[in-house]
Amino acid sequence: MAYLRDDGVRRLLGYLRQQIQDNERLAYLEDELRSEYGTEFLREPEMTACFPAEMVSFEISETIWRLRIIGYTRLRMTQRGIHLETVTALFSRFVEHCRASGQLIAVGPYTIYSRPMTLRIDIDAISDEQGQAHTVTVFVGHGDSSGTEEINLIA
Repeated sequence: MAYLRDDGVRRLLGYLRQQIQDNERLAYLEDELRSEYGTEFLREPEMTACFPAEMVSFEISETIWRLRIIGYTRLRMTQRGIHLETVTALFSRFVEHCRASGQLIAVGPYTIYSRPMTLRIDIDAISDEQGQAHTVTVFVGHGDSSGTEEINLIA
């Protein structure tokens, strides 16, 4: 059991106010987030359901990349004030770093160390009508990096 930081709760509530019109439900979520069990409440289905998964596509070096941001990761990004642009920029740095150093990006798990965050990603190669594309599931935070290829982008 642990309290959430006030700035994180404020960011979450700002997002939730845009998603939820029911004031009673919003008050309930705020009470839970501010309680001594706030950290545990973040993993509850009623909380994670408020943060749907997102898919963002972009091209780097003539390869289409699709970043799949799972709901829990979206929640953590909101809580920590991490914007989607920051995640895509870090991922782009990772791809460019691998290309510049001659490292092949293969299917599998990676941990990317950088500032202001650490990304844990799982890469699945798939093909689509435009050629080769990669789908990447993103996790924000240190988490379990065992069994992952570790890439340090901290200069």
